[in-house]
Formats: sequence, structure tokens, C-alpha cells
Amino acid sequence: MMNSQAPDLDVQPERIFIESSLPDTVALAARHRERLEPELKGIEAKWPFEDRILVWLAAHWLDDVRRFHASAGPDMSEQFTRQQLHHLDDHYCDKLRAWLKANA
Repeated sequence: MMNSQAPDLDVQPERIFIESSLPDTVALAARHRERLEPELKGIEAKWPFEDRILVWLAAHWLDDVRRFHASAGPDMSEQFTRQQLHHLDDHYCDKLRAWLKANA
């Protein structure tokens, strides 16, 4: 008789520091992912694309993102109000848009 047990897989959902906190920034980055991926070299490859984009746009987030992925820190939605997140999203989306224009 064959053992019909499934292999022991350690599947965990991907944790994202910015989750849906910066939707416009993430959407713009996703549309230009092919252009942006080379810029992300040197940023932790195991992190989700969204978190690497944030660290690339603003390196001062590196420690917060690192703590989050070590399960020792909160995500963005736990640190800021909805209004603050909206402001950050506008800021980083504008910054990304300017980079895309300058590097067209």
C-alpha cells in the first residue's frame, strides 16, 4: 500500500511590510517592474517586491523593514494613520513617477 500523505511543505503566506498601505506607489511600480528590478539589486532579494521598492525609494525604511521581516516589528499600517499613509503614498508615488520620467 502506498503512503498517500502529502509531503511536509512549509508554506507560509508572504508577509509584506507595506502590505496595502501604499496602493498607488505599488501599482505604479508593478506596471514598471521590468524597468525597476535592476535598480533593486543589493536590497534583500527574499523580501517582496513591494518592500524592496520602498527601501529603494527611501533607504531610511531599511531598519523598519528588516525588523518587520525578522518578526520583530510592526508593518506600516500599524505605525501610521490612514491619512498619514495616504500622504506617504502620494509622496512615494510622485518620487517614483519622477524617477521613471528621468530614466525613460
